[in-house]
Amino acid sequence: MPSSVALSRETDNAMGLDFSALIRYPGPTAVVLDAISRLEHDAEDAAFAEVNACGLRGDFDFPKYACEKAHWAAVEDYEELLPERPTLPSLEWCLELPSSFSLTFGRDAIAVWHSLRWMYFVKETEWQQVMISAIKRFCDLLQAQDCIITSDENPAIIAFRNGASFEDALQAADQQGEGAVSHLGDLYIDEGYADDLVFEGPPGESSQVPLWDTHGYWRVRPLPGQPNENLD
Repeated sequence: MPSSVALSRETDNAMGLDFSALIRYPGPTAVVLDAISRLEHDAEDAAFAEVNACGLRGDFDFPKYACEKAHWAAVEDYEELLPERPTLPSLEWCLELPSSFSLTFGRDAIAVWHSLRWMYFVKETEWQQVMISAIKRFCDLLQAQDCIITSDENPAIIAFRNGASFEDALQAADQQGEGAVSHLGDLYIDEGYADDLVFEGPPGESSQVPLWDTHGYWRVRPLPGQPNENLD
């Protein structure tokens, strides 16, 4: 007999991988620092505000507890705050935004993290549209030269956290079999349904538990200023 589990969006959202991106940029140039200042002090761009709006429509927790103002926090302890911007680049501090994005500025790459569970991004078209629009806006502001979207446990993200350059981070992912996929949909791997678990809904209702996996990273195309490409 299959065992019975009661899973809700809340319990499911407490587990798993998170949304991340890695942006290649020219480093903390004067233009980039000006863009960072705008992120620190200006009202949030519409593309970022839409992330919270989408979260509220779906009854996600993150927009309900989002910070009111941008601030700098320690990467290892988000409760440790800085009163002002640290010297950049820095892998120890990140810029936290009201849209629940967190940006860490390395020497030639920026790691973008969001508490949205990766499962929702790879499975739901609305989240794909909203998050890709937000990432493209970051790319526009921060003079992106390249950009990938992946989960926060992809080897590229881990390598960046350990000090790797953008190219070395992607090479780390490639070497571990977690490199680029051709299409956005290839990030999601459908593995059918569990044989020994069921969802329990209202009394008398149950359904099979879907199984899935994820693989690789997807390159954002086109970046702002680049010619349009027919990639999905």
